[in-house]
Amino acid sequence: MLLKSARLVAVAALIGGTCLSAIAAEPVKVDTSALRYYAAHNEIDRYEAELKRLQTLYPEWTPPADIGALDGPGPEAGLWTLYAADDLDGFDKALADLKAQDPAFALSNDLASKIAVKRDRRDLIAASNAGDAAKVVSLAEAHPDFGGCADLDVAWRLAEAHFAVAGKSAAFDDYHTLLSTCDDSAGRLATMQKALALLGPDARPLTALGRTNPDGTGEFAGLEIDFVRADIAAVLKDASAAKPDPALLASFADRTLANGPGADAGLLGWYRRLEGDHAGALKAFEIAATLGQAEGTSETDLAKTAEGIVLSLDALGRRDEAVARARDGRDKSQALAKLYVDLGTARFEGDPRPRLPDAELADYAKSVVETKSAAGAEALGWYAYDFHQYNTAADWFRFAQDTEASEARARGLILAEIGTGDLASAKATKAKWLGDFADLADLTIAAPSSKSGGGKARTDALVTRFERHDYRGCIAIADQRIARSGTLPADASLMHGWCLMKMQRPNEAASAFAIAARGSGQVRKDALYGRSLALMAAGEMRGAAEVAASGEMTGKRRNEIGTALLSNQAVAAFNGKRWTEALRLLDARPQHAGETRDLAMMRGWSLWHLGRKSEAAKVFVALDQTLSTPETRSALATVRRPLLTK
Repeated sequence: MLLKSARLVAVAALIGGTCLSAIAAEPVKVDTSALRYYAAHNEIDRYEAELKRLQTLYPEWTPPADIGALDGPGPEAGLWTLYAADDLDGFDKALADLKAQDPAFALSNDLASKIAVKRDRRDLIAASNAGDAAKVVSLAEAHPDFGGCADLDVAWRLAEAHFAVAGKSAAFDDYHTLLSTCDDSAGRLATMQKALALLGPDARPLTALGRTNPDGTGEFAGLEIDFVRADIAAVLKDASAAKPDPALLASFADRTLANGPGADAGLLGWYRRLEGDHAGALKAFEIAATLGQAEGTSETDLAKTAEGIVLSLDALGRRDEAVARARDGRDKSQALAKLYVDLGTARFEGDPRPRLPDAELADYAKSVVETKSAAGAEALGWYAYDFHQYNTAADWFRFAQDTEASEARARGLILAEIGTGDLASAKATKAKWLGDFADLADLTIAAPSSKSGGGKARTDALVTRFERHDYRGCIAIADQRIARSGTLPADASLMHGWCLMKMQRPNEAASAFAIAARGSGQVRKDALYGRSLALMAAGEMRGAAEVAASGEMTGKRRNEIGTALLSNQAVAAFNGKRWTEALRLLDARPQHAGETRDLAMMRGWSLWHLGRKSEAAKVFVALDQTLSTPETRSALATVRRPLLTK
């Protein structure tokens, strides 16, 4: 047997030499399996300890100077071999066979201890693979010698478990210890890569532990690109995360777009999309798709790249191309199928509404059903409704409402049922959803005029969009008409103004109402009322008051505008700490208008600031008794404090 260390020969000779006088006449049978194992694995310290143990147990036994002359393998020899091979199942079977042959057989303490440790290591790895971080930590605590530089696999697993149980700092400390104590260059690099994969950009401080290579470069300099990749991933996960260094990002982009890999190009695409660089994102996604095909990228990843292409095309205003790409890839992922449906709704819009080929409609409808898209079903519902296909419209609205209820979809279903003449169903639908969508109360259920099909007000695209609360669509149609004709008729401009108000665009709404005010009769009156509201919403109180005072509004509307103006002026006075003026304006509001809670709170605080604390307390007490809130309770506590000290 060849020795792996000359020291083992010397140890054997030394111990053997001191025992010559104890040689017995009859050889003693000694199990030297462990001794052989340690010799074979060059474990000198353990070899020495085992040799001394055997000498103590068998003082009459003399080990040969030549380890190769040791007695043949004892009963544990095969077990040691299985132990060395990490074959624990084979070990258990062999042990069972030995005990069957010799019931008195027992493992040596050394082997029993070693195999127990090996079993715990196996259990730790199994727990790690199963994601049971707590068990990994528990097993490691029972074996402080687990891991370390000698067993990096377990050390890395323990860091991951600490990350799951105790957070980033605990894992960081584990990696810091390894990089501070381990010397193997390959192991150090792998440890740094493990830290980067787990901690992301937070692993960067660990690079300070890097050593200098013989050529003068930093040990971890080659990981700079990996850190840029981690920085990008962190920003995509949390937009508030620190952005990559611009120079390093530019280098990463140049390398990626020129040489790939496809995964990095895709990552760059998502980052550029987040930054609003949709042209750059599209370029990166297109390269990612091309490289991905050549690199054999998974279908899932290719579909994700296609999703990026579709979104980038749409962001660049190339909606038709985006829809076409989404349609081509809809069978590859649910996300692409949903994009096809969501982006495709725009094809049904327009003034006049376009008539689409039946095959295209059928294809789109199929995807709507497959993706269970409420938005797509609603688009089909309004499309059918505007072409007076009321039964079809009702079916689509019902599908949309059952999938994801909304006021617009309920309204569409009611209108479609009215269109079919099924007023009973329309009333039932209204009753069913009125509790959820109070605005449905403004729908009048009556049979449509057979002569006009409901009249112009019912079929005009602007009114239809407004009724369904599609204010964005209403504005888009109005803009199309203005682009064609330069202006809108008074009644259409009135509806345009209300849609703009709903979208909180008061300045534009005021202009639309000004055009509508050129009309006559009720249209002019409604336009003046709308313009006054729009000017007030835009902060032009004087202009709003002048319009309201024109004499062409009803008394009720003038009071409404006047009350709102006084409220806004009171808020401005309060914010300007003009307490007396705020109270005067609040008192000037018509008594029948009532005082909202926010205005009442304003009254109370104005009184308090003016030193009228008893009156302020009465206001806050009344509010708190009506509805106690943190605001009213805080106000009472503040106001009562000085009162109690008097």
